[in-house]
Amino acid sequence: ASVKKVRGQAGAGLEMLRAAGLEANRATLAAFSTSLQEVNKQWDDFHRAYDSWRNPTTDATREAITAELKDLNSKFSGIVTQSRALPQNALLRPLSEMVIAAAEKEQLGLARLQESWRLYDSTAWRAFVQEQQTAEKSRRQIRGAFTDLLAKYNLTVRDVGQ
Repeated sequence: ASVKKVRGQAGAGLEMLRAAGLEANRATLAAFSTSLQEVNKQWDDFHRAYDSWRNPTTDATREAITAELKDLNSKFSGIVTQSRALPQNALLRPLSEMVIAAAEKEQLGLARLQESWRLYDSTAWRAFVQEQQTAEKSRRQIRGAFTDLLAKYNLTVRDVGQ
């Protein structure tokens, strides 16, 4: 009877540890979800601002375009900074690194655009659009990978507050 009692106590102890680990992971995943949501919001806002600026109603001078690109690059650096601030624990490091890599790649594309654009030459613009599309594909993959990670813990995006 005592072996049965010890097994029962051990099982209850393991269940408590599992529940505590699940709650800790849930809190970690919720914090990541909130941070990722903010990064994505800023990123989407940036794309809307860029698209709006890219389709101006008036012709701009070379100096004005250069200044605007510099300003856009500066604004995008905030997204990179936010990406680097995502949780980096073992559970989330791969996702965080994917977000950082996508943000840094798009920022590099924007810097290249700022350095290499020429009036009446769309080559640099097309290259930046390609960088944006690549980053957007990465962002979709990150959302899917995060959903998969949540599923490992029998959680949904709604469970962690996104």
